[in-house]
Amino acid sequence: LISGYVKNGHNIAAFDRFRRILHEGCLPNSVTLSCLLRACGHMMQLEKGKELHTEVISRQHEMLSERDVVLGTSLVDMYCRCGELGHAQRVFDQLLYHDVASWNALISGYSSHGAKHAEKALDCFRQVQCQGLTPDTITFVCILKACGSIGAFGKGREIHSEILRQGLLGRNAILGNALVDMYAKCGKLVEAEQVFDELPLRNVVSWNVLVSGYSQHGHDEKALDCIERMQCEGVPPESVTFLSISKACGNIGAVEKGSEIHAKILREGLLHNNNMLGTALVDMYAKCGALAKAQNLFEELPFRNVVSWTTLIAGYGRIGEHTTVFGLFKQMTREGIEPN
Repeated sequence: LISGYVKNGHNIAAFDRFRRILHEGCLPNSVTLSCLLRACGHMMQLEKGKELHTEVISRQHEMLSERDVVLGTSLVDMYCRCGELGHAQRVFDQLLYHDVASWNALISGYSSHGAKHAEKALDCFRQVQCQGLTPDTITFVCILKACGSIGAFGKGREIHSEILRQGLLGRNAILGNALVDMYAKCGKLVEAEQVFDELPLRNVVSWNVLVSGYSQHGHDEKALDCIERMQCEGVPPESVTFLSISKACGNIGAVEKGSEIHAKILREGLLHNNNMLGTALVDMYAKCGALAKAQNLFEELPFRNVVSWTTLIAGYGRIGEHTTVFGLFKQMTREGIEPN
């Protein structure tokens, strides 16, 4: 029952059931604790996770985390998700047996916490290979992410060759998307396009990765073309797509295209409770010099934070409307928003 709650994202309910277990005098086993550790990671509840770790240690005669690789992997994963990579590494080092799943938990943690930890992820991957273990799809996805974050194009291309050798690409959209993303982040857009065009299965995430790559590297016209191509293939854009497209419109001053995108977003009802998308549209209008539209949209946002305020202030600053800039700044502070 607890496993079912955790798998479906009902983490608080899982802990409610755990309290009932204890109240009824039952002792949790390693499976129970593994599920709850996963819930802690999803909620980033480090203190709860540490309490469960203490429970494991206090009952070592029954469940040694060093010998129970599943429980140990859950501990590593929990600490990684909570940003405690040092704790994760120490738990991992205490395990007497490492399988691909435990390595994946550690590699995923390093690759998910920015470029400064990407080299450690790559080092872990080398150790996996040295130990004669066979990396799986999860391993490759995490390593490709690490390669993209530090621009390790050569290593990424090696991984691509290994994926093709194992025949993994034909049946896994997530892996294909990770390859496109890696090449795009490394600035190798020709390679990203080639992988994208050869994908046997393309979904909205595939398109988002390509559009984002174009937008980030100044290929804004190509990013805009993707919207038309998506519609031809019957793939509806989503909020993430519109974020990148709005940025592209702002970069090249395509206010008419931006207005069309705005209209589509309104028709889809995506602006409601999506402050990032609203702010992106304010930024697009501001960069296009349409400050009246930017101001009107800003005032209609259901929620305004320091980013949306700064976006509008920057727009007026670009055209030298300094009086308006300082007026907005005063209004922002009056509303209790702390400047950054």
